[in-house]
Amino acid sequence: QVRNGLIPNTQYTVTVGNTLRAYDGTTLSAPHTFSFTTAPFQIAYTYPSDGDFFVNRSQSIGIYCNTRIDTGSVRASLTISPSVPGYVNLNDESSSFGFVPFTPIAANTIYTVTVSTGLRTKSGYKTTPSAKNVIP
Repeated sequence: QVRNGLIPNTQYTVTVGNTLRAYDGTTLSAPHTFSFTTAPFQIAYTYPSDGDFFVNRSQSIGIYCNTRIDTGSVRASLTISPSVPGYVNLNDESSSFGFVPFTPIAANTIYTVTVSTGLRTKSGYKTTPSAKNVIP
C-alpha cells in the first residue's frame, strides 16, 4: 500500500500472479509483469513563463510542481532577484505555491525567480537542480 506516493525517479516492477481470480473463478493463464519509472520531482511549469514579456506589474508568480510539496520548505528555497517585498501563498495539500508582491514590481526590469533543491515533496524528496524563471 502506498501512503505517501511513489518515490520520484524510481523504476517499479509489478507482477500480478496467476492466482488472481475473476469473479467467476477464472485465473490468469500466466503471471503478468510490467514496469514503469516515475518522473523526478520537478517544477512542471510557472506563471508567468520563463522569458515572458509585458508581464502585469502587479502579477503574482505561480510555481506548479508535479507532486504535492512540503510547504515548510518553500520559503527557504525561493529567491527573487532583484529582491521584491511580498508574501508566499501556500496551500498545505497542494502541488503549487505562489508569490504575491506587496506593491507593483518595477517597470522595464528583468526579474529572476529561482527555486533551489531545498524544495521538497510532501514525502521529503528533493527537487531536481535549480529551476529559474526570468521575467523581463
